[in-house]
Amino acid sequence: MQNGKLKAYIVQDQLCEHFSVTFAETSGKAKSNEINTWEFNDCEYTDLRAQRVKSWDKYADSKKIPVTELLNKCWWFECKQCRSQITQDEIDDGKAFIDESSDACDFVKGNVICAECKEKLEGSRHVDK
Repeated sequence: MQNGKLKAYIVQDQLCEHFSVTFAETSGKAKSNEINTWEFNDCEYTDLRAQRVKSWDKYADSKKIPVTELLNKCWWFECKQCRSQITQDEIDDGKAFIDESSDACDFVKGNVICAECKEKLEGSRHVDK
């Protein structure tokens, strides 16, 4: 299969408690890709919905959506250190930052860190030197 044919899908359960992004040729294949992952291990195939996101098709080669793209679509992430919730508003207000040194999960390129944890990490790096 050529990656040019892959399309981006958000897969989620009926209650919208769990979600993932996957790249597949069809919505059925997108659901099949995700049914055995930990996010959906308690779900039946018929419990899953796959919604197309055409604007993310351009990421099919890497199969990773930049964290900034997701934040701009009103998604939130947990700080990679303390797990506090971070939205684009916290980034805009300087209360959190994008961290390109690690990925939040399999389908996300980049991560986020709150200002407090970033300061602690940077402080500990200076002490270690």
